[in-house]
Amino acid sequence: MQKINVKQVLLMTASAALLLLSSCEKPFLEKPLDDYVPLGESFEDIRNARNWINNIYSDRVNEYTLLGNAGFSAGSDEAIHGSTTNTSRVFYNGSWNALNTPYDIWAKSFTTVRKINVFFENIKNVVVVQNEDTIKLSDDGYANAYYLLERLKGEAFFLRAYNYIEMFKYYGAVPIVTRSYGATEDFNLPRNTVDEVVAFIKKDLDSAMKYLPENYANFYGQDYANWQGRAVKSTCLAYKAKAQLLYASPLHNPTNDLARWREAAELYGSFISKYAAMYGLETQVQRAFLDPNSKESIFNIRAATGLSTIDRNQRPAGFKFFSGPAANPTQAMVDAFQMRNGRSITDATSTYNPARPYENRDPRFYQFINFNGATLSDNPSASTWSVRQVETFDGGKDAQPVVNATRTGYYVRKFMDTTLNLVASQTSFRPYVLMRYPEVLLSYAEAVNEAYGPYASSTASSLKASVAVEQIRQRAGLLPFALSTALTQAQMRDAIVQERRVELAFENQRFWDARRWKKAEQWFNVPAVGVQITRTGTNTFTYKYADVETKIFNAKMNLFPIPDAEIRYNPKIKQNQGW
Repeated sequence: MQKINVKQVLLMTASAALLLLSSCEKPFLEKPLDDYVPLGESFEDIRNARNWINNIYSDRVNEYTLLGNAGFSAGSDEAIHGSTTNTSRVFYNGSWNALNTPYDIWAKSFTTVRKINVFFENIKNVVVVQNEDTIKLSDDGYANAYYLLERLKGEAFFLRAYNYIEMFKYYGAVPIVTRSYGATEDFNLPRNTVDEVVAFIKKDLDSAMKYLPENYANFYGQDYANWQGRAVKSTCLAYKAKAQLLYASPLHNPTNDLARWREAAELYGSFISKYAAMYGLETQVQRAFLDPNSKESIFNIRAATGLSTIDRNQRPAGFKFFSGPAANPTQAMVDAFQMRNGRSITDATSTYNPARPYENRDPRFYQFINFNGATLSDNPSASTWSVRQVETFDGGKDAQPVVNATRTGYYVRKFMDTTLNLVASQTSFRPYVLMRYPEVLLSYAEAVNEAYGPYASSTASSLKASVAVEQIRQRAGLLPFALSTALTQAQMRDAIVQERRVELAFENQRFWDARRWKKAEQWFNVPAVGVQITRTGTNTFTYKYADVETKIFNAKMNLFPIPDAEIRYNPKIKQNQGW
Protein backbone atom coordinates (compact mmCIF):
# COMPACT_ATOMS: atom_id res chain seq x y z
CA MET A 1 0.00 0.00 0.00
CA GLN A 2 1.35 3.40 -0.96
CA LYS A 3 2.32 5.46 2.05
CA ILE A 4 1.01 8.98 2.33
CA ASN A 5 2.70 11.69 4.31
CA VAL A 6 -0.10 12.59 6.66
CA LYS A 7 1.46 15.97 7.33
CA GLN A 8 0.28 16.78 3.82
CA VAL A 9 -3.19 15.80 4.89
CA LEU A 10 -2.96 17.82 8.12
CA LEU A 11 -2.09 17.49 11.74
CA MET A 12 -5.02 16.30 13.73
CA THR A 13 -4.19 17.57 17.20
CA ALA A 14 -7.25 18.47 19.21
CA SER A 15 -8.11 20.88 21.96
CA ALA A 16 -9.06 18.91 25.06
CA ALA A 17 -11.50 21.58 26.19
CA LEU A 18 -13.74 21.02 23.19
CA LEU A 19 -13.54 17.27 22.65
CA LEU A 20 -16.66 15.17 22.63
CA LEU A 21 -14.69 12.03 23.20
CA SER A 22 -14.36 9.33 25.78
CA SER A 23 -11.06 8.87 27.58
CA CYS A 24 -10.20 5.84 25.48
CA GLU A 25 -10.27 7.98 22.32
CA LYS A 26 -8.23 10.93 23.54
CA PRO A 27 -4.69 9.53 23.05
CA PHE A 28 -5.28 9.05 19.33
CA LEU A 29 -6.32 12.67 18.99
CA GLU A 30 -3.72 14.30 21.12
CA LYS A 31 -0.88 13.68 18.68
CA PRO A 32 -0.43 13.87 14.90
CA LEU A 33 -1.72 11.03 12.77
CA ASP A 34 1.72 10.45 11.28
CA ASP A 35 2.66 8.90 14.63
CA TYR A 36 0.43 6.01 13.64
CA VAL A 37 0.11 4.31 10.29
CA PRO A 38 -0.19 5.24 6.62
CA LEU A 39 -3.50 6.92 5.93
CA GLY A 40 -5.10 4.12 3.93
CA GLU A 41 -4.14 1.57 6.55
CA SER A 42 -5.50 3.67 9.40
CA PHE A 43 -8.95 3.49 7.90
CA GLU A 44 -8.88 -0.27 7.92
CA ASP A 45 -9.56 -0.10 11.64
CA ILE A 46 -13.04 1.23 12.28
CA ARG A 47 -11.95 2.75 15.58
CA ASN A 48 -9.54 5.03 13.74
CA ALA A 49 -12.28 6.04 11.32
CA ARG A 50 -14.47 6.87 14.29
CA ASN A 51 -11.72 8.93 15.93
CA TRP A 52 -11.16 10.78 12.67
CA ILE A 53 -14.79 11.96 12.72
CA ASN A 54 -14.61 12.75 16.42
CA ASN A 55 -11.65 15.00 15.72
CA ILE A 56 -13.59 16.86 13.05
CA TYR A 57 -16.28 17.64 15.63
CA SER A 58 -13.57 19.33 17.68
CA ASP A 59 -12.89 21.69 14.74
CA ARG A 60 -16.18 23.52 15.25
CA VAL A 61 -15.83 27.22 16.01
CA ASN A 62 -16.84 28.16 19.54
CA GLU A 63 -18.00 31.73 18.93
CA TYR A 64 -18.61 32.28 22.65
CA THR A 65 -14.87 32.34 23.27
CA LEU A 66 -13.91 34.54 20.33
CA LEU A 67 -12.69 38.11 20.71
CA GLY A 68 -11.49 37.77 24.27
CA ASN A 69 -14.47 35.68 25.45
CA ALA A 70 -16.95 38.36 24.36
CA GLY A 71 -18.00 36.55 21.19
CA PHE A 72 -19.44 38.47 18.27
CA SER A 73 -21.61 40.45 20.71
CA ALA A 74 -18.69 42.86 20.96
CA GLY A 75 -18.91 43.42 17.21
CA SER A 76 -22.62 44.24 17.26
CA ASP A 77 -24.83 46.72 19.09
CA GLU A 78 -25.31 44.28 21.98
CA ALA A 79 -22.03 45.00 23.74
CA ILE A 80 -18.52 46.36 23.60
CA HIS A 81 -15.44 44.65 24.92
CA GLY A 82 -14.26 45.59 28.37
CA SER A 83 -10.76 46.15 27.01
CA THR A 84 -10.06 49.20 24.86
CA THR A 85 -7.39 47.26 22.98
CA ASN A 86 -9.34 44.11 22.10
CA THR A 87 -9.35 43.11 18.44
CA SER A 88 -13.15 43.25 18.32
CA ARG A 89 -12.80 47.01 17.80
CA VAL A 90 -11.66 46.30 14.24
CA PHE A 91 -15.29 45.52 13.41
CA TYR A 92 -16.35 49.10 14.05
CA ASN A 93 -13.34 51.45 14.10
CA GLY A 94 -12.76 51.54 10.34
CA SER A 95 -9.57 49.43 10.31
CA TRP A 96 -11.21 46.18 9.15
CA ASN A 97 -9.79 44.93 5.85
CA ALA A 98 -8.62 41.74 4.11
CA LEU A 99 -5.31 41.93 5.99
CA ASN A 100 -6.79 42.79 9.38
CA THR A 101 -9.73 40.63 10.38
CA PRO A 102 -10.42 39.76 14.05
CA TYR A 103 -11.47 36.24 13.23
CA ASP A 104 -11.35 34.52 9.87
CA ILE A 105 -12.54 30.97 9.24
CA TRP A 106 -11.55 30.58 5.58
CA ALA A 107 -8.42 28.45 6.09
CA LYS A 108 -9.83 26.66 9.13
CA SER A 109 -13.04 25.65 7.35
CA PHE A 110 -11.39 24.48 4.16
CA THR A 111 -8.87 22.48 6.20
CA THR A 112 -11.80 20.77 7.92
CA VAL A 113 -13.55 20.17 4.60
CA ARG A 114 -10.36 18.53 3.34
CA LYS A 115 -10.31 16.21 6.36
CA ILE A 116 -13.88 15.21 5.57
CA ASN A 117 -13.11 14.62 1.90
CA VAL A 118 -10.12 12.47 2.92
CA PHE A 119 -12.50 10.48 5.09
CA PHE A 120 -14.88 9.84 2.17
CA GLU A 121 -11.99 8.83 -0.08
CA ASN A 122 -10.60 6.33 2.43
CA ILE A 123 -13.61 4.99 4.29
CA LYS A 124 -13.89 2.25 1.68
CA ASN A 125 -10.78 0.75 3.28
CA VAL A 126 -12.71 -0.11 6.44
CA VAL A 127 -13.35 -3.84 6.58
CA VAL A 128 -16.72 -4.55 8.14
CA VAL A 129 -16.78 -8.11 9.38
CA GLN A 130 -17.52 -9.51 12.76
CA ASN A 131 -14.15 -11.17 13.01
CA GLU A 132 -11.56 -9.87 15.43
CA ASP A 133 -8.80 -11.23 13.24
CA THR A 134 -9.92 -8.92 10.44
CA ILE A 135 -11.23 -5.91 12.31
CA LYS A 136 -10.31 -5.03 15.83
CA LEU A 137 -13.61 -4.70 17.62
CA SER A 138 -12.72 -6.44 20.85
CA ASP A 139 -12.73 -3.16 22.81
CA ASP A 140 -15.39 -1.50 20.76
CA GLY A 141 -18.50 -3.22 21.97
CA TYR A 142 -20.57 -2.48 18.90
CA ALA A 143 -23.04 -5.22 18.12
CA ASN A 144 -22.99 -4.35 14.42
CA ALA A 145 -20.02 -2.53 12.92
CA TYR A 146 -21.94 -1.95 9.69
CA TYR A 147 -24.28 0.49 11.43
CA LEU A 148 -21.38 2.33 13.02
CA LEU A 149 -19.83 2.76 9.58
CA GLU A 150 -23.11 4.06 8.18
CA ARG A 151 -23.40 6.51 11.07
CA LEU A 152 -19.88 7.82 10.49
CA LYS A 153 -20.73 8.51 6.85
CA GLY A 154 -23.81 10.44 7.96
CA GLU A 155 -21.82 12.48 10.45
CA ALA A 156 -19.25 13.30 7.77
CA PHE A 157 -21.94 14.57 5.39
CA PHE A 158 -23.44 16.66 8.17
CA LEU A 159 -20.12 18.14 9.24
CA ARG A 160 -19.23 19.12 5.69
CA ALA A 161 -22.60 20.83 5.30
CA TYR A 162 -22.20 22.51 8.69
CA ASN A 163 -18.85 23.96 7.65
CA TYR A 164 -20.30 25.24 4.40
CA ILE A 165 -23.17 26.93 6.25
CA GLU A 166 -20.60 28.69 8.41
CA MET A 167 -18.59 29.80 5.38
CA PHE A 168 -21.77 30.93 3.61
CA LYS A 169 -22.62 32.99 6.69
CA TYR A 170 -19.21 34.68 6.64
CA TYR A 171 -18.41 35.05 2.93
CA GLY A 172 -21.47 34.24 0.85
CA ALA A 173 -20.57 32.02 -2.10
CA VAL A 174 -17.38 29.96 -1.76
CA PRO A 175 -15.71 27.21 -3.81
CA ILE A 176 -17.33 23.78 -3.51
CA VAL A 177 -14.65 21.19 -2.81
CA THR A 178 -15.62 17.53 -2.81
CA ARG A 179 -12.23 15.80 -2.92
CA SER A 180 -8.75 16.20 -1.51
CA TYR A 181 -6.00 17.54 -3.73
CA GLY A 182 -2.39 16.42 -3.95
CA ALA A 183 0.52 18.82 -3.62
CA THR A 184 1.18 18.78 -7.37
CA GLU A 185 -2.44 19.34 -8.43
CA ASP A 186 -4.05 22.62 -9.39
CA PHE A 187 -6.57 23.21 -6.65
CA ASN A 188 -7.15 26.89 -7.42
CA LEU A 189 -10.91 26.82 -7.70
CA PRO A 190 -13.29 29.70 -8.42
CA ARG A 191 -16.19 30.58 -6.17
CA ASN A 192 -19.41 28.79 -6.95
CA THR A 193 -22.69 30.70 -7.09
CA VAL A 194 -24.92 31.26 -4.08
CA ASP A 195 -27.51 28.94 -5.63
CA GLU A 196 -24.93 26.18 -6.07
CA VAL A 197 -23.57 26.49 -2.53
CA VAL A 198 -27.02 26.28 -0.95
CA ALA A 199 -27.99 23.34 -3.16
CA PHE A 200 -24.76 21.56 -2.16
CA ILE A 201 -25.42 22.14 1.54
CA LYS A 202 -28.94 20.77 1.30
CA LYS A 203 -27.79 17.75 -0.71
CA ASP A 204 -25.16 16.87 1.91
CA LEU A 205 -27.73 17.19 4.67
CA ASP A 206 -30.17 14.97 2.79
CA SER A 207 -27.39 12.40 2.47
CA ALA A 208 -26.60 12.71 6.16
CA MET A 209 -30.22 12.05 7.11
CA LYS A 210 -30.17 8.77 5.16
CA TYR A 211 -27.38 7.43 7.34
CA LEU A 212 -27.96 8.97 10.77
CA PRO A 213 -30.22 7.65 13.55
CA GLU A 214 -33.02 9.61 15.20
CA ASN A 215 -31.05 9.43 18.46
CA TYR A 216 -28.23 7.49 20.04
CA ALA A 217 -30.15 5.80 22.83
CA ASN A 218 -28.95 2.20 22.88
CA PHE A 219 -27.43 2.61 19.45
CA TYR A 220 -26.56 -0.99 18.59
CA GLY A 221 -25.27 -1.75 22.02
CA GLN A 222 -23.85 1.71 22.76
CA ASP A 223 -25.89 4.03 24.94
CA TYR A 224 -25.04 7.65 24.05
CA ALA A 225 -27.10 9.34 26.73
CA ASN A 226 -25.36 12.68 26.06
CA TRP A 227 -25.70 12.96 22.33
CA GLN A 228 -26.70 16.59 21.65
CA GLY A 229 -23.15 17.34 20.63
CA ARG A 230 -23.42 14.80 17.79
CA ALA A 231 -25.46 14.94 14.62
CA VAL A 232 -28.74 13.06 14.30
CA LYS A 233 -31.54 13.29 11.73
CA SER A 234 -33.19 16.19 13.52
CA THR A 235 -29.92 18.18 13.59
CA CYS A 236 -29.66 17.82 9.83
CA LEU A 237 -33.20 19.03 9.27
CA ALA A 238 -32.71 22.03 11.56
CA TYR A 239 -29.55 23.08 9.72
CA LYS A 240 -31.13 22.50 6.34
CA ALA A 241 -33.84 24.94 7.39
CA LYS A 242 -31.19 27.39 8.64
CA ALA A 243 -29.36 27.26 5.31
CA GLN A 244 -32.62 27.94 3.50
CA LEU A 245 -33.41 30.85 5.84
CA LEU A 246 -30.04 32.43 5.02
CA TYR A 247 -30.78 31.88 1.33
CA ALA A 248 -34.20 33.55 1.67
CA SER A 249 -32.95 36.56 3.66
CA PRO A 250 -32.52 39.96 1.97
CA LEU A 251 -28.71 39.72 1.79
CA HIS A 252 -28.96 36.76 -0.60
CA ASN A 253 -32.50 37.31 -1.90
CA PRO A 254 -32.58 40.85 -3.33
CA THR A 255 -35.73 40.19 -5.39
CA ASN A 256 -37.56 38.72 -2.37
CA ASP A 257 -38.29 35.41 -4.07
CA LEU A 258 -41.18 34.13 -1.95
CA ALA A 259 -40.49 30.55 -2.98
CA ARG A 260 -37.33 30.66 -0.88
CA TRP A 261 -39.29 31.82 2.15
CA ARG A 262 -41.93 29.14 1.60
CA GLU A 263 -39.32 26.40 1.52
CA ALA A 264 -37.76 27.70 4.75
CA ALA A 265 -41.21 27.79 6.38
CA GLU A 266 -41.91 24.21 5.35
CA LEU A 267 -38.54 22.91 6.52
CA TYR A 268 -38.89 24.55 9.93
CA GLY A 269 -42.52 23.45 10.10
CA SER A 270 -41.49 19.88 9.38
CA PHE A 271 -38.93 20.03 12.19
CA ILE A 272 -41.47 21.39 14.69
CA SER A 273 -44.06 18.77 13.78
CA LYS A 274 -41.76 15.78 13.56
CA TYR A 275 -39.72 16.47 16.68
CA ALA A 276 -42.31 17.92 19.04
CA ALA A 277 -41.62 15.14 21.54
CA MET A 278 -37.84 15.55 21.36
CA TYR A 279 -37.41 19.34 21.75
CA GLY A 280 -39.20 22.13 23.53
CA LEU A 281 -38.85 25.12 25.85
CA GLU A 282 -37.43 24.80 29.33
CA THR A 283 -39.32 26.38 32.18
CA GLN A 284 -36.15 28.35 32.98
CA VAL A 285 -34.09 29.55 30.02
CA GLN A 286 -30.81 29.25 31.98
CA ARG A 287 -31.12 25.46 31.97
CA ALA A 288 -30.33 25.47 28.23
CA PHE A 289 -26.84 26.81 28.94
CA LEU A 290 -26.06 24.73 32.01
CA ASP A 291 -27.53 21.32 31.15
CA PRO A 292 -25.93 19.55 28.16
CA ASN A 293 -29.07 17.46 27.88
CA SER A 294 -31.53 20.35 27.88
CA LYS A 295 -34.53 19.78 25.61
CA GLU A 296 -33.80 23.19 24.07
CA SER A 297 -30.38 22.10 22.85
CA ILE A 298 -30.43 20.97 19.22
CA PHE A 299 -26.67 21.12 18.69
CA ASN A 300 -23.86 22.06 21.04
CA ILE A 301 -20.18 21.81 21.82
CA ARG A 302 -19.81 19.73 24.92
CA ALA A 303 -17.12 20.59 27.42
CA ALA A 304 -14.93 17.66 28.37
CA THR A 305 -14.18 18.91 31.87
CA GLY A 306 -15.81 21.01 34.50
CA LEU A 307 -15.55 24.67 33.63
CA SER A 308 -16.08 28.02 35.28
CA THR A 309 -14.53 30.03 32.44
CA ILE A 310 -17.70 31.89 31.56
CA ASP A 311 -18.36 32.75 35.18
CA ARG A 312 -14.85 34.09 35.66
CA ASN A 313 -14.86 36.12 32.44
CA GLN A 314 -18.27 37.74 32.95
CA ARG A 315 -18.33 38.13 36.73
CA PRO A 316 -18.43 41.80 37.87
CA ALA A 317 -14.92 43.09 38.48
CA GLY A 318 -15.25 43.62 42.23
CA PHE A 319 -16.10 40.00 42.95
CA LYS A 320 -13.43 37.43 43.64
CA PHE A 321 -12.04 35.27 40.86
CA PHE A 322 -12.89 37.75 38.15
CA SER A 323 -10.66 37.18 35.11
CA GLY A 324 -12.33 39.43 32.54
CA PRO A 325 -12.92 41.79 31.04
CA ALA A 326 -15.31 40.43 28.44
CA ALA A 327 -18.61 41.64 26.98
CA ASN A 328 -20.06 44.85 28.46
CA PRO A 329 -23.74 45.20 27.42
CA THR A 330 -24.65 48.51 25.82
CA GLN A 331 -27.46 50.77 26.95
CA ALA A 332 -29.17 49.97 23.65
CA MET A 333 -29.22 46.29 24.60
CA VAL A 334 -30.58 47.12 28.06
CA ASP A 335 -33.25 49.39 26.57
CA ALA A 336 -34.33 46.59 24.20
CA PHE A 337 -35.83 44.70 27.13
CA GLN A 338 -39.48 45.64 27.37
CA MET A 339 -41.46 46.17 30.52
CA ARG A 340 -43.10 43.18 32.21
CA ASN A 341 -46.35 44.17 30.47
CA GLY A 342 -44.71 43.60 27.08
CA ARG A 343 -44.53 47.26 26.11
CA SER A 344 -41.44 49.14 25.00
CA ILE A 345 -39.91 51.57 27.50
CA THR A 346 -40.60 54.31 24.95
CA ASP A 347 -44.34 53.55 25.06
CA ALA A 348 -46.11 56.18 27.16
CA THR A 349 -48.36 53.46 28.62
CA SER A 350 -45.51 51.14 29.59
CA THR A 351 -45.13 52.42 33.22
CA TYR A 352 -41.37 52.83 32.66
CA ASN A 353 -39.84 55.11 35.31
CA PRO A 354 -36.52 56.73 34.26
CA ALA A 355 -35.69 57.32 37.94
CA ARG A 356 -35.97 53.56 38.61
CA PRO A 357 -35.08 52.13 35.21
CA TYR A 358 -34.58 48.50 36.23
CA GLU A 359 -37.96 47.91 37.84
CA ASN A 360 -40.73 45.80 36.31
CA ARG A 361 -38.77 44.81 33.21
CA ASP A 362 -39.04 41.73 31.01
CA PRO A 363 -38.00 38.88 33.37
CA ARG A 364 -35.23 37.96 30.96
CA PHE A 365 -33.52 41.24 31.83
CA TYR A 366 -32.80 39.94 35.33
CA GLN A 367 -31.56 36.60 33.95
CA PHE A 368 -29.33 38.04 31.22
CA ILE A 369 -27.89 41.31 32.63
CA ASN A 370 -25.98 42.16 35.80
CA PHE A 371 -26.91 45.77 36.57
CA ASN A 372 -26.49 48.13 39.51
CA GLY A 373 -28.39 46.61 42.42
CA ALA A 374 -28.58 43.07 41.02
CA THR A 375 -27.72 40.19 43.36
CA LEU A 376 -25.12 38.04 41.71
CA SER A 377 -25.73 34.61 43.21
CA ASP A 378 -28.84 32.46 43.29
CA ASN A 379 -27.26 30.38 46.02
CA PRO A 380 -27.12 32.32 49.30
CA SER A 381 -25.26 29.48 50.96
CA ALA A 382 -22.43 29.56 48.42
CA SER A 383 -20.47 32.31 50.14
CA THR A 384 -21.10 35.71 51.63
CA TRP A 385 -19.08 37.55 49.02
CA SER A 386 -21.18 36.26 46.13
CA VAL A 387 -24.53 37.47 47.39
CA ARG A 388 -23.81 41.17 47.74
CA GLN A 389 -25.42 43.51 45.26
CA VAL A 390 -23.60 44.56 42.11
CA GLU A 391 -22.27 48.11 42.48
CA THR A 392 -21.73 49.95 39.19
CA PHE A 393 -22.43 53.41 40.63
CA ASP A 394 -19.57 55.91 40.89
CA GLY A 395 -17.30 54.69 43.68
CA GLY A 396 -18.94 51.24 43.70
CA LYS A 397 -17.01 47.99 43.96
CA ASP A 398 -17.73 47.02 40.32
CA ALA A 399 -17.39 50.41 38.62
CA GLN A 400 -14.60 52.40 37.06
CA PRO A 401 -11.79 52.95 38.01
CA VAL A 402 -11.67 49.42 39.43
CA VAL A 403 -9.35 47.40 37.21
CA ASN A 404 -11.27 45.67 34.38
CA ALA A 405 -14.56 47.19 35.49
CA THR A 406 -17.38 47.55 32.97
CA ARG A 407 -17.13 50.45 30.57
CA THR A 408 -20.92 50.64 30.07
CA GLY A 409 -22.26 50.10 33.58
CA TYR A 410 -23.42 46.53 32.88
CA TYR A 411 -22.12 42.96 32.86
CA VAL A 412 -23.43 39.82 31.11
CA ARG A 413 -25.20 37.35 33.40
CA LYS A 414 -26.82 35.02 30.88
CA PHE A 415 -24.41 32.09 30.76
CA MET A 416 -23.22 32.16 34.34
CA ASP A 417 -23.87 29.37 36.77
CA THR A 418 -24.83 31.60 39.65
CA THR A 419 -24.97 28.67 42.05
CA LEU A 420 -21.22 28.11 41.88
CA ASN A 421 -18.96 28.85 44.78
CA LEU A 422 -15.74 29.82 43.03
CA VAL A 423 -13.97 30.17 46.37
CA ALA A 424 -14.37 26.42 46.70
CA SER A 425 -13.27 26.01 43.04
CA GLN A 426 -16.63 24.64 42.00
CA THR A 427 -17.11 24.07 38.28
CA SER A 428 -19.93 23.19 35.91
CA PHE A 429 -20.20 20.70 33.10
CA ARG A 430 -21.90 22.81 30.49
CA PRO A 431 -22.35 23.01 26.73
CA TYR A 432 -21.64 25.85 24.34
CA VAL A 433 -24.99 25.99 22.59
CA LEU A 434 -24.83 26.33 18.81
CA MET A 435 -28.56 25.98 18.12
CA ARG A 436 -31.49 25.79 20.48
CA TYR A 437 -35.23 25.42 20.07
CA PRO A 438 -36.21 29.12 20.52
CA GLU A 439 -34.12 29.92 17.43
CA VAL A 440 -36.16 27.36 15.49
CA LEU A 441 -39.46 28.84 16.68
CA LEU A 442 -38.45 32.39 15.81
CA SER A 443 -36.97 31.39 12.46
CA TYR A 444 -40.15 29.50 11.65
CA ALA A 445 -42.23 32.56 12.55
CA GLU A 446 -40.03 34.74 10.34
CA ALA A 447 -40.27 32.43 7.33
CA VAL A 448 -44.04 31.93 7.67
CA ASN A 449 -44.63 35.66 8.11
CA GLU A 450 -42.64 36.46 4.95
CA ALA A 451 -44.17 33.63 2.93
CA TYR A 452 -47.77 33.56 4.11
CA GLY A 453 -48.45 36.32 6.64
CA PRO A 454 -48.43 36.88 10.44
CA TYR A 455 -51.37 34.66 11.36
CA ALA A 456 -50.74 31.88 8.88
CA SER A 457 -48.99 28.55 9.34
CA SER A 458 -46.99 26.31 7.07
CA THR A 459 -48.42 23.22 5.42
CA ALA A 460 -45.99 21.09 7.44
CA SER A 461 -47.14 22.46 10.80
CA SER A 462 -50.38 23.96 12.09
CA LEU A 463 -48.41 26.35 14.32
CA LYS A 464 -49.15 29.97 13.41
CA ALA A 465 -46.31 32.46 13.11
CA SER A 466 -47.88 34.63 15.82
CA VAL A 467 -48.26 31.69 18.20
CA ALA A 468 -44.61 30.65 17.72
CA VAL A 469 -43.55 34.11 18.91
CA GLU A 470 -46.08 34.02 21.75
CA GLN A 471 -44.64 30.75 23.02
CA ILE A 472 -41.31 32.52 23.54
CA ARG A 473 -42.98 35.48 25.24
CA GLN A 474 -45.05 33.23 27.49
CA ARG A 475 -42.01 31.29 28.67
CA ALA A 476 -40.23 34.61 29.29
CA GLY A 477 -42.99 35.66 31.70
CA LEU A 478 -44.40 38.67 29.86
CA LEU A 479 -47.92 39.55 31.05
CA PRO A 480 -49.77 39.59 28.77
CA PHE A 481 -47.65 37.50 26.42
CA ALA A 482 -50.14 37.55 23.54
CA LEU A 483 -49.50 39.79 20.55
CA SER A 484 -52.08 42.02 18.97
CA THR A 485 -54.51 40.18 16.71
CA ALA A 486 -54.27 42.91 14.08
CA LEU A 487 -50.57 43.10 13.24
CA THR A 488 -49.48 43.77 9.69
CA GLN A 489 -46.72 41.73 8.12
CA ALA A 490 -44.27 44.57 8.80
CA GLN A 491 -45.38 44.82 12.44
CA MET A 492 -44.97 41.07 12.91
CA ARG A 493 -41.53 41.35 11.35
CA ASP A 494 -40.66 43.96 13.99
CA ALA A 495 -42.03 41.70 16.76
CA ILE A 496 -39.84 38.83 15.56
CA VAL A 497 -36.78 41.09 15.41
CA GLN A 498 -37.53 42.18 18.99
CA GLU A 499 -37.84 38.64 20.30
CA ARG A 500 -34.72 37.45 18.53
CA ARG A 501 -32.78 40.39 19.94
CA VAL A 502 -33.81 39.68 23.53
CA GLU A 503 -34.26 35.90 23.66
CA LEU A 504 -31.03 35.20 21.74
CA ALA A 505 -29.00 38.02 23.27
CA PHE A 506 -25.24 37.37 23.50
CA GLU A 507 -25.59 34.06 21.61
CA ASN A 508 -23.79 35.43 18.53
CA GLN A 509 -27.07 35.78 16.64
CA ARG A 510 -27.55 39.55 16.44
CA PHE A 511 -24.20 40.01 14.65
CA TRP A 512 -25.38 37.72 11.85
CA ASP A 513 -29.10 38.58 11.89
CA ALA A 514 -28.37 42.25 11.22
CA ARG A 515 -26.23 41.27 8.25
CA ARG A 516 -28.63 38.84 6.61
CA TRP A 517 -31.44 41.38 7.04
CA LYS A 518 -29.17 44.16 5.68
CA LYS A 519 -29.95 46.21 8.79
CA ALA A 520 -26.46 46.42 10.26
CA GLU A 521 -25.68 49.68 8.50
CA GLN A 522 -28.68 51.23 10.26
CA TRP A 523 -28.28 49.55 13.67
CA PHE A 524 -24.51 49.30 14.12
CA ASN A 525 -23.46 52.67 12.66
CA VAL A 526 -24.22 54.50 15.90
CA PRO A 527 -22.17 55.12 19.06
CA ALA A 528 -22.23 52.60 21.88
CA VAL A 529 -23.83 54.23 24.92
CA GLY A 530 -23.25 53.46 28.59
CA VAL A 531 -24.64 54.73 31.89
CA GLN A 532 -22.97 56.72 34.65
CA ILE A 533 -24.73 56.17 37.97
CA THR A 534 -24.42 58.46 40.97
CA ARG A 535 -25.64 57.33 44.39
CA THR A 536 -27.70 60.06 46.09
CA GLY A 537 -28.96 58.05 49.06
CA THR A 538 -29.05 54.59 50.60
CA ASN A 539 -30.99 53.18 47.68
CA THR A 540 -31.46 56.15 45.36
CA PHE A 541 -29.47 56.99 42.25
CA THR A 542 -29.32 59.32 39.30
CA TYR A 543 -28.55 58.12 35.79
CA LYS A 544 -26.61 59.89 33.06
CA TYR A 545 -26.07 58.38 29.62
CA ALA A 546 -23.09 59.05 27.39
CA ASP A 547 -21.28 57.67 24.34
CA VAL A 548 -18.58 55.14 25.22
CA GLU A 549 -17.40 53.98 21.81
CA THR A 550 -17.77 55.36 18.30
CA LYS A 551 -18.88 52.73 15.80
CA ILE A 552 -18.60 52.61 12.03
CA PHE A 553 -20.43 50.26 9.70
CA ASN A 554 -20.79 50.30 5.93
CA ALA A 555 -22.47 47.95 3.49
CA LYS A 556 -19.37 45.97 2.52
CA MET A 557 -19.21 44.66 6.11
CA ASN A 558 -22.30 42.52 5.53
CA LEU A 559 -19.85 39.87 4.30
CA PHE A 560 -16.34 39.20 5.56
CA PRO A 561 -13.41 39.94 3.28
CA ILE A 562 -11.76 36.90 1.80
CA PRO A 563 -8.21 36.84 3.21
CA ASP A 564 -5.81 38.80 1.07
CA ALA A 565 -3.33 35.92 0.98
CA GLU A 566 -5.97 33.67 -0.59
CA ILE A 567 -6.72 36.25 -3.28
CA ARG A 568 -3.04 36.61 -4.11
CA TYR A 569 -2.48 32.85 -4.11
CA ASN A 570 -5.57 31.93 -6.10
CA PRO A 571 -6.32 34.35 -8.98
CA LYS A 572 -9.62 32.57 -9.65
CA ILE A 573 -11.04 33.83 -6.33
CA LYS A 574 -12.84 37.16 -6.59
CA GLN A 575 -12.97 39.37 -3.50
CA ASN A 576 -16.28 40.34 -1.90
CA GLN A 577 -17.57 43.68 -3.08
CA GLY A 578 -16.03 46.73 -1.45
CA TRP A 579 -13.00 44.99 0.07
